Amino acid sequence: MITLMALLMLPLSANGQVDVANIAAFNAVEDGTLVKLTLTNARVNAQNSLVDPATYYIEDASGATAVKGISLTTGKLLNGYIVGKKATEDVDYVNTPSQGYEYSLTVSDPTLSSFTTSDATMTGTSMTIAEACKQENYGKLVTLSDVTIAPIGNGKNLQLTDASGTMKTRDLFFALPWDYTWPDKATSFTGIVLYYMTGWFIMPLAEGDIVPAPAEFDFLHNNMELPIGSATDINAGNLGGKSIKNNYVTLSFVNSPTMPTRYYLNAGKNQLQAIAGSQLRFTAAEGRAITKIVITPVASTNNKWAVDGEVGTLSTDKLTWEGNTTNVRFTANGALYLTDIVITTAPKDGSTVAPEYNDAYTEVADLAAFNALEKGTLAKLNLSNAIITSGMVNDWGYYVQDATGGAHFYCTELKFNVNDVLNGFIYVKKDFNQPGPRIAMTDKTNADNLEITHDGTYTPVEGTIGETVVAANNNRVIKLTDVAVKGTSKTDATITSGSETLAISNGTSNYAPHVYQEDLSTVDYAKATVVGILWSNATGTTFKLYPLSITDTTTGINGISSNEENNKDVVIYNLQGVRQNSLKKGINIVNGKKIIVR
Repeated sequence: MITLMALLMLPLSANGQVDVANIAAFNAVEDGTLVKLTLTNARVNAQNSLVDPATYYIEDASGATAVKGISLTTGKLLNGYIVGKKATEDVDYVNTPSQGYEYSLTVSDPTLSSFTTSDATMTGTSMTIAEACKQENYGKLVTLSDVTIAPIGNGKNLQLTDASGTMKTRDLFFALPWDYTWPDKATSFTGIVLYYMTGWFIMPLAEGDIVPAPAEFDFLHNNMELPIGSATDINAGNLGGKSIKNNYVTLSFVNSPTMPTRYYLNAGKNQLQAIAGSQLRFTAAEGRAITKIVITPVASTNNKWAVDGEVGTLSTDKLTWEGNTTNVRFTANGALYLTDIVITTAPKDGSTVAPEYNDAYTEVADLAAFNALEKGTLAKLNLSNAIITSGMVNDWGYYVQDATGGAHFYCTELKFNVNDVLNGFIYVKKDFNQPGPRIAMTDKTNADNLEITHDGTYTPVEGTIGETVVAANNNRVIKLTDVAVKGTSKTDATITSGSETLAISNGTSNYAPHVYQEDLSTVDYAKATVVGILWSNATGTTFKLYPLSITDTTTGINGISSNEENNKDVVIYNLQGVRQNSLKKGINIVNGKKIIVR
């Protein structure tokens, strides 16, 4: 009765059409009524061309509706009028009573309508999900904030959730790229509200309508579910060579030449540690660009970064980088401790750049040529029958030598076994630190181009102390015969041959190889054979030897390497003729010779 009285009060034109002042009044008239709808800044929100005739969703200050049978342009404001008939479609195909209707103005003669157009600002009305899922918003452009997104069933439909409730979404208008990856969270989500099939939906109109929440790598609270090391276990929490992904960005880690990039518990708080020379690389997903990175250090003094590529600006206020690029690489120039990294991305546009990092690799033929490079040089290192002679005490690296020289892999995250033979090439960085030429990691370091075979053998460099203890043999295995060895402490001894001397260290530091681990304090051999890895300082002026084996050739009672690979063919018995798995204190019979373990 109220609706009928309202219709009687509407002005009628001479041809019997009802004049209505706005969209809300149109939506209230009866089906089949010929209507002249006055348009006042009515915005065309979207076009659905999947139906015939095409449907346009328009809204003014009073409400929203659908228009069919006339050509409109999305993103325009309409002023004037449209003449057509009112129709109502029940768009709920399952539930009774219906929960959603599409009110439409169907035009049969476009010449009866007259309106002007101008450009519109496509800004959605901010609402919660609970507010949006109402009949009066059908066809309205709405913006939701802080929503989570989860797939439903086959993934065409997704569920949006905010603090007020849930609704659905899908790419009904094919507005998104075919390979679009939905974020799991969105800062804002703009689209047309429709009742589709059996529920309320919001349909995006462009990729930019979905603003992914910044990718947050929360090291303090470990939202990445990474394994966490401890401050005392320096091998734990190693992130070198690994990548983690969140929303539209991948974060990759490159170790420094001196320590791994680590995630560990320090003073009761989780943090990321990056030492000078380590790198964090941020890579946007296909079709995306990185526009902002905010890093929260443990203390303001930790802001020690260099940014590769002139693709943005960097401030030290909470270490904020801004730009528009597909990838960004930060290099630490000091020790850094971080708790949080937040990355904002956007659809890639015409201003997005893909920076080149000038990563020119110098090709070298062998280890001698590699060792001659300047510190910090990126190298394509060719290896020919290079052999792994030892692992290292802290498990961060390996000693390697070829026919020309020696070096050591350090913090490269490559995994080898002693006596592995390497052929091929590898991309690395030249460094030099204790104990000499160092093969360090870059973001291209991997073993993909190496052929690795096993059970190789190497020939030590033999000669006198003066002949073998030279810079060219740094990190190579040398062999000294007919020398005297006298211990000065549990971990140290001195080799003497005439007037020549060489210090021995048992190799308890992190940089040492796995070496002879017996107590050196009781060693006093007048004549011995010593095999070990030569070490020198950075200037090549100080040398010492990390022993792999020490053999007393005066008495025929030998020392033996603690390196398991070197001992794999050793047979050990006690004096009673019982075979043993390892050396015991006292006299051991090893491969038919007496070995004394003190």
